[in-house]
Amino acid sequence: MRTDGRNTSTTPVALPPVQTADGVQLRVWRWRAVPQRATVVLVHGFGAGGLHPSVASVAQALVERGFEVLSYDARGHGESGGLSTLIDREQLDVAAVTPLATGPLVVVGVSMGAVAALRWAAAGASPACDGVVVVSAPARWRLRPAFLALGLLTRTSLGVAVLGRLSGARVDRRFRLAPAPASLVRQIRQPLAVVHGTRDRLLPARDAPLLLRDAPAPRRLWLVTDMGHGLVRSGISAILEAVEWALAAAPAFSG
Repeated sequence: MRTDGRNTSTTPVALPPVQTADGVQLRVWRWRAVPQRATVVLVHGFGAGGLHPSVASVAQALVERGFEVLSYDARGHGESGGLSTLIDREQLDVAAVTPLATGPLVVVGVSMGAVAALRWAAAGASPACDGVVVVSAPARWRLRPAFLALGLLTRTSLGVAVLGRLSGARVDRRFRLAPAPASLVRQIRQPLAVVHGTRDRLLPARDAPLLLRDAPAPRRLWLVTDMGHGLVRSGISAILEAVEWALAAAPAFSG
């Protein structure tokens, strides 16, 4: 407990499950901050979960800044139902959780979760959403050569089954390729921030600017030295800055 007048808790509280538009039950957690400045919804990457240590570390840092945090197990992960579709239907999960926000809203998506956040925002999102932050997001469907085998696993039902076994996620064997994220950004009506590590061994950092090339202003890129892929400790500071920037940019964007 803090002693500076802010009553914060780094212990998440389980909320009643929410149901997606296609009938999947999702397990959701909330971290509270009092007084509360805004709500951040954290959308985890493939093979993680709403209480994964990397997600919890970011949630705790956000709570210390006065943000309420909502996290959840995406479909096919942890205590949620359904099957992971990797990039096809996860935006429905975002749409089911964001109405639980109790203040100005910023959505932070990571890797697979970044694609879900971008697809949700491009589809119209919520008029109450104040910003979108994507971390380690692909701009196009291209992996570094060393990880081509990982990409090939998503192309066959046997490969997807192997991917699920390796990750612990329950994966739909019917893989459906979604539009490349870079093709979606011109439809997003919120400030967009991109956080990417220069040492991302999965997705090349040189692709990160492509996500912003066609996005309406305001937009901003954080390239983080020595940051790898996903929610790693070296990227937390940049994520916090990106959330703050999105909230500050929202009034100018809407005006």
